Amino acid sequence: MRLTELLAAMRSLSLAAPSELGLLPSSSGVYTAWLEGEECCLYVGQSSNLVKRIRSHFSGQRGGDQFCLYVYDRYIHPIRSDNLTTGEVNRLTAEWIRQWVRFRWVAVPSPELAALEMGLRRALRPILNPA
Repeated sequence: MRLTELLAAMRSLSLAAPSELGLLPSSSGVYTAWLEGEECCLYVGQSSNLVKRIRSHFSGQRGGDQFCLYVYDRYIHPIRSDNLTTGEVNRLTAEWIRQWVRFRWVAVPSPELAALEMGLRRALRPILNPA
């Protein structure tokens, strides 16, 4: 797949909410995260299993998910109250992601993942992980 085709596909797809995880394939692909109601891209990623990866993003678990850590650092940490447990912080992060983040994805063969992800990052300049 060429980057121009991927960009066109990403821009034409509907944004998927947590309730639409059943639509995700378990195949490899690239995906983008978007803030609800915003035009700018939040994050670009790749995975060998899209459903597993995006489900982990909705979990809010900062320990094993870089996306959740980025979200926490930028959006949750500045507004959280002090003395929260790790579980409470993860819960706040998950709630924020479920409320504000939507995803788009395109299944692509594994050998193309890295190059297409980097191309999307350069083209979309995501807030959390720019190229």
